[in-house]
Order: sequence, then structure tokens, then C-alpha cells
Amino acid sequence: MPTKKKSLTSSMQAAAGNDTNLPEETAEQKSESQPKLSTSRAPVREGTRAIGGHFAPEVLKQLKLIALENDTTNQKLLGEALNLLFANYGKPPIA
Repeated sequence: MPTKKKSLTSSMQAAAGNDTNLPEETAEQKSESQPKLSTSRAPVREGTRAIGGHFAPEVLKQLKLIALENDTTNQKLLGEALNLLFANYGKPPIA
């Protein structure tokens, strides 16, 4: 019958002379000790979805510069750009 391998922690403690034979953590204890990730969204983001793309660094730099010069946000500029794109294709501005 195969024997259960020692945990890395107990092996390291034994090698250092600190073998305290601590019991192994159960799966339940391990899940309790790990931080839980929040799956809730900020209220302002409810009902929305993220849209993204990969562009050259200069694109982001220019977008930030335009936002700064016009005292607005990247989010608002991207909404404006999407609405112009929609209009160009004969769709209503919904962004």
C-alpha cells in the first residue's frame, strides 16, 4: 500500500530540527485561510460589460492626452468614439 508523502512544510521542519508533527490542514481549513474573491460588482458597473482591445502604447498615451486636454475621462471618450462608429454604420448612438 502506498504511503502518504509528507508535506513540504513538515519536511522542511524535520530538516531544520523543528519536527513538531503538526496535523495536516484539512481542505476546509485551507479554504477558510485563503482570502475570498469578491464576485460582486460596483453599483455603477451593474448591467454593463467591459470591452477591450490591444493597441500600441502610443494609442493609450494619445487617448489620455485628449482626456486631459478636454477635462474628461477615457471612458467618456471611448463612449463618444463608439457612438461615432455606430452613426457611421447607421446604428443609433447607445454608448
